[in-house]
Amino acid sequence: MNKKIIIIGLILPLLVSCKKNKRVIETESRSVESVEKFSSNNNLSKNQKVNEKNDSNIKNNEEVKKEETDPIFNELEGKTFVYKHVNNRYYQTLTFGKNGFFNSKYTFTQTNTEGGPDYQSVCQMQGKFIVENHLDETCYILRLTNPAVTSNTGATELDSNNQIEYKDIKGGLSLDDLNGENEFQYLYTLYLPGRSKDSMTDKLKQNLENLYINFEGQSPYYLLVNNNSTAFFIEGLE
Repeated sequence: MNKKIIIIGLILPLLVSCKKNKRVIETESRSVESVEKFSSNNNLSKNQKVNEKNDSNIKNNEEVKKEETDPIFNELEGKTFVYKHVNNRYYQTLTFGKNGFFNSKYTFTQTNTEGGPDYQSVCQMQGKFIVENHLDETCYILRLTNPAVTSNTGATELDSNNQIEYKDIKGGLSLDDLNGENEFQYLYTLYLPGRSKDSMTDKLKQNLENLYINFEGQSPYYLLVNNNSTAFFIEGLE
């Protein structure tokens, strides 16, 4: 009997210890599983955010690539368009660079009746055109983006023929100063050579005739037409 009691006394602590160790192992196992699950979920969340960011970057890059590689801007690169007013006091050049970017210079000349140098108001600008709509093979609607005056507004200088003052003349691109507005005009129509004269508005045809630009049938010119005033820039004329 005493032997049994002694044996039970020896075995009982071992059983209690095993039970405690089992609980510890189970607790540690659940903790590891919880940590692994949290880590896995956290990694999935991070990966999802990275994937969403990558998808957004790809989408933005595709949009920029599409905008910058429109074939029409390859065709326009290096071409200079000119606007002339019927009395030759207003004059503006617009030269295309790559991907629709351009530089432009607007000049308004007033004759000095006292015999000295004429007065000139000058505004230099830059910006970019993007394709708003491609209507057909000879007609595009272009939108002006990021226009900016680049000359030093308020500065003056004297050359051999003119007293020049640099002004902020945003209306030089809109060519719509009749209402006293001095804001950029943002929509333009680009006509390519081959455009039928019959498809042009009567006002545009009249503006062409006022500058003695006459043709029948299909136009031999590139024309960039202000959608608000129907004033136009033409390529190939000085």
